Amino acid sequence: MGHPFVCRGNVVTIGGSADPGHPPAGKALSYLAQARVGVASVPADHWALIATAALMPYAEQVRSVVQRDQLLGHTIQICNSILRDQFRGGAAAGLDGAFDPGGRTAPAATRLEGLLAALEFLQKDSLRHSVEAAVERGIAFLLRAQVASGDFAGGMTGSVRTSAVDSSEVRVDYVQHALCAWLHYRQLLTHINALDVQCGVAEQPRLCRAGSATLPRSGVVAESGTNGPPLIASSH
Repeated sequence: MGHPFVCRGNVVTIGGSADPGHPPAGKALSYLAQARVGVASVPADHWALIATAALMPYAEQVRSVVQRDQLLGHTIQICNSILRDQFRGGAAAGLDGAFDPGGRTAPAATRLEGLLAALEFLQKDSLRHSVEAAVERGIAFLLRAQVASGDFAGGMTGSVRTSAVDSSEVRVDYVQHALCAWLHYRQLLTHINALDVQCGVAEQPRLCRAGSATLPRSGVVAESGTNGPPLIASSH
């Protein structure tokens, strides 16, 4: 998984430049990308997506250890794995936008963190369109899952299924990952809206619809939804 290399990716960017001789984040991501070439289903490695987003502005400077196309190909693999697992439909059951039948919130939030990181560098193509749609659904799912009232109002439980062991448990990591996803989503919205104003675009950006989702918690979940959008073979 990519999580040990996120910190290294941040170190690489200190001072606004990268060390082209031995950037550990680039080497780590290159290793992961090579190890996963041709693999039909790769892990939902959101940490690798976050690290890639941190490294992408310095792709030219670290090309001696990792190529931009290699980073993009690895990103496509991970995004497709995440998109494939997302539930679409079945909103009445509470699973729309979730990424597993249990409607767990932390796995949903971490996957959204990864997809949002990918949106920082993905080009406008069919993959980006699918990722934006998945982000909208996922953010709305988390908003519905948030505790709306009582002593723990504003908190986040581990699952929207009342039958799940952690459905009544609020933990720091559940809240933390949801907050990270929401804040990144808001940051992206702000950036997109600013660009639209700058370019004189009147049309509302895609990434606005989830923001109107209601906060109350969704309640009992019992059914599976329809799993995600078609896989995208390439965004190059």
